[in-house]
Amino acid sequence: MVNSKASNTQELPKCLVCSEPASKRCSGCHEANYCCGDHQKQHWKQHKKVCIPYEVVTTEEQGRYLIASRELKENSMLIQEPPLAFAPADDDTSPNLLHLCLGCCEQIGVNDRCSSCGWPLCSPPCEKASFHTDMECSIFASKSINFPPKKSRAIYGSVLILRLLLQKSKNPVHWKKMLDLNCHNKIQESRFKLKREKEMILENMQEFYGSDQDLYQVIPCDELEALIERVNLNSFVVMRQDETTNRRFHFRGIYSKIGLASHGCVPNTVHTLSVTRNFDMVLRTSVPIKKGEILQYARDDRWIFLGTYQRQVSKLDEKCQFACTCCRCVDPTELGTYISAIKCTASCNPEHYLLPENPLDLNAEAFWRCNGPDCTNYEEQEKIMSILHHFEIDMEKSMARIHQGDMDLSEKLTKLGELYEQFCNSQLHENHFIVRAIQQEFIHFAQPSIAELSLEHLEILIKHLEKLIHVASILIPGGSHHSATLQFCLCQAMLRKKLKAAKEAKTLDVFGSKENLLEYLTRLDKIQKETMDYYEREAAVTSTNKSQNIILKQLKDDHAIVIRDMKPPKHAFTSVSDFTYFTDVVKECIRVTMLLLTWFVTRILRN
Repeated sequence: MVNSKASNTQELPKCLVCSEPASKRCSGCHEANYCCGDHQKQHWKQHKKVCIPYEVVTTEEQGRYLIASRELKENSMLIQEPPLAFAPADDDTSPNLLHLCLGCCEQIGVNDRCSSCGWPLCSPPCEKASFHTDMECSIFASKSINFPPKKSRAIYGSVLILRLLLQKSKNPVHWKKMLDLNCHNKIQESRFKLKREKEMILENMQEFYGSDQDLYQVIPCDELEALIERVNLNSFVVMRQDETTNRRFHFRGIYSKIGLASHGCVPNTVHTLSVTRNFDMVLRTSVPIKKGEILQYARDDRWIFLGTYQRQVSKLDEKCQFACTCCRCVDPTELGTYISAIKCTASCNPEHYLLPENPLDLNAEAFWRCNGPDCTNYEEQEKIMSILHHFEIDMEKSMARIHQGDMDLSEKLTKLGELYEQFCNSQLHENHFIVRAIQQEFIHFAQPSIAELSLEHLEILIKHLEKLIHVASILIPGGSHHSATLQFCLCQAMLRKKLKAAKEAKTLDVFGSKENLLEYLTRLDKIQKETMDYYEREAAVTSTNKSQNIILKQLKDDHAIVIRDMKPPKHAFTSVSDFTYFTDVVKECIRVTMLLLTWFVTRILRN
């Protein structure tokens, strides 16, 4: 509890218990006021459910960020808030401009348009929503800016900037919150991608306003550039594909509170987007957090599974304009995952690896040294990156041949399996992010046809999933959408293996004994429960997400099968010894029956 700064009793807020003037307030959230410590204790049971569990801290190096204001348990709610503004997210990987609804951010047909401005909108509710009618619609309609525009690069990012800029006059409170978000002025223009994106957005904005002169009357050029930088630094991007319709969902939003959380390469929180019309985002803890710890999240799961050098140069440094110095980035082994490691080029020992001497040193001359106790071998970073570049080219060429080849699914999976073994037996560590890409490709091919896979391919799929999940559990502790997706696939693969073995009468060959089978089913039961827990938490927030609800139903149906099979019939034979004993008994019964029948027939013939 802290003392209120107000000195005049008339200006003091009221105590939440007795309504008397309150000179003290909750030190956790700074929102609840009390006249005395006893009343705060009395009210705590009720207040702790809503007490803000974080504080905003400001430093010169990191700007404003969030820390835990008290000890937090795993899966504790931190923040739930709607966006200041949102728009569909551009997809740099797509060769063609996707038609994405400006309202729900889902992929729609080319003829689904706003009746006023002609831009992509899926339905009357999206067309009539204030985020469109009060924002860009009148500008596009009055200036005859058609979709797709002449310059369509970064077009959805430009719509987001336009929506934010219009709030300067339409919603000053939101505009102020936007300006409070971090912006690193030392922008590195050498980052070509960021510079080019900014140029494209500026060109689009000039088109929206008619000319640069008209645009800069609304906002000076330097302020507009700072706005674009803030969006690059603080925006959340969610890209998913619905498994039932194959339609894409590309979302990009700005959040005033959650946006203050720090990026981390080993996040301690997870954010979930509510796919409702207002796109609330929920931030909750993924692991227990101590008081004073920085709240960190992963902006993009893809970053997490790159090596430190690649994250710093290609992703984080390009987007955030500052180097990450988290516990993982300063550790050459990346928390024991060896996700960047390559085998020592001196061939001193197949278990010894070259690791960066200083992972934060991005210079070409920086050293990678062997971690063997007696090996002094080292290579310059430039050579290491050259080796990895050749591996990436080889992998891409091999995958292209598999994609384009006239092969059935079984042949493709066999080829991917051979490619995986080839790369594992090369200079790369088995957890290396390049090897991981091959494993992900195997899963991508296998999962849609999991019921048709052979026992051999199911076994390979399970091994790939187990390895990927193990690394994910270290780099994204406490679970994430990525981990849950892998676990759902693992649940399916493990169950199909059991069912296929039974169907082909190979249960004993595959599992060996009923004890092994029971152990296997018990493990599957545990994984299913963990995965269901995650999707049930997600469903509580994203209740309209049909894909997640389908996954949850599938998990529950499959779990019922596992529970049933964990209680086998009394006379089920799941071990070789049980079956042998049974056949011996049957043979003996047949022998005795034949003897009795022979004796009976002989007696009849004699009479």
